[in-house]
Amino acid sequence: MAQGILVPELGEPVPVQAVARHLIAREHSQAAIIFTQLRPGDKLAEALLSGCESYVGAAGPMLRSVSSPALSTALLDDVLAQLQQACQSRSVTRLLAAVMRAVPGYQPSAVIQSALAAGDEPTL
Repeated sequence: MAQGILVPELGEPVPVQAVARHLIAREHSQAAIIFTQLRPGDKLAEALLSGCESYVGAAGPMLRSVSSPALSTALLDDVLAQLQQACQSRSVTRLLAAVMRAVPGYQPSAVIQSALAAGDEPTL
């Protein structure tokens, strides 16, 4: 049994519009496809790996193994304590600070960043 981080072998990307057209045709529907603008948090593309991760080989017929940097035990213990304190104090600011220490590439959305910069402290 393979261990570590595994991601599925997904094949070639399929545009959402093609999936929608297929579903509409399959149901013999006259539904329209309406295009809207992106909302906060929407993405144009999905990524299974971050910039600091890489594929290291197959882990089965439909899985790939991923190499990912690991946190030191000391840092992990510190981040977990920080997360616990953030939850106990119900502080989103502290929670995000802990997550950003554990996942250096993570950046909160512009909506969250502007709310925090304005001094709004959403509660958990």
